[in-house]
Amino acid sequence: MAKILSGTGLVNLEPNAPGQTLPANELLELHDYAWGAIRVLDRNLSAPPGGESDGDIYIVATTPTGDWSTFTENDLAVFLNGAYIAVTPQSGWKVFIVDELLTVTFAPSGSWRSGSALDADIGLTASINGVQGDIPLDPAGGVHVFTTVGNLGGATLPLAEFAGRHIYVVNDGGANTLNLFPAAGDEIDNLGANVADTIITNATSEYIAVEATRWFRWHR
Repeated sequence: MAKILSGTGLVNLEPNAPGQTLPANELLELHDYAWGAIRVLDRNLSAPPGGESDGDIYIVATTPTGDWSTFTENDLAVFLNGAYIAVTPQSGWKVFIVDELLTVTFAPSGSWRSGSALDADIGLTASINGVQGDIPLDPAGGVHVFTTVGNLGGATLPLAEFAGRHIYVVNDGGANTLNLFPAAGDEIDNLGANVADTIITNATSEYIAVEATRWFRWHR
């Protein structure tokens, strides 16, 4: 019985088995590209751009067409020996998006996520009398700056999902404390599941995911 490789999800070649869909040399080339940092040229295309060279890699966007029509959204489309191979990413894989100068990680939810401090979401307004689920923070933004925080202002962290994600939250919204809730079922430090953290005015808090449902916090 063919073995499924845990790293890439590709099927191992069986000795003397007919109808191999991926030649051995092609597997070696794919392995060679994987040794370095995976460089993705673009993640916003639904079809091949044309003019490809061996080793070009794209993240497949929604509703793939053309040579990617059998691929799935968020697959890695790898161009080798004149054709594309679909590689299903595994949770925890990291790739560098060349045209965005951004590193993203494949999350257990099945999407590519960024927690880089280089991405910023500025000018946010907290909800008044905030509760969990209010103002969900964009997981693609590493820094979230609240410039308007009313009475009992609230906002909600994204799902922790994978260890190593960093989120920064800044309360620059006046005299009120910001209540920052975890996503449903998550926990911040040892506050308890679904319990909000508080960020005083003119302060920055850093949140680091230490496991799939828990954040570590550091107030500055």
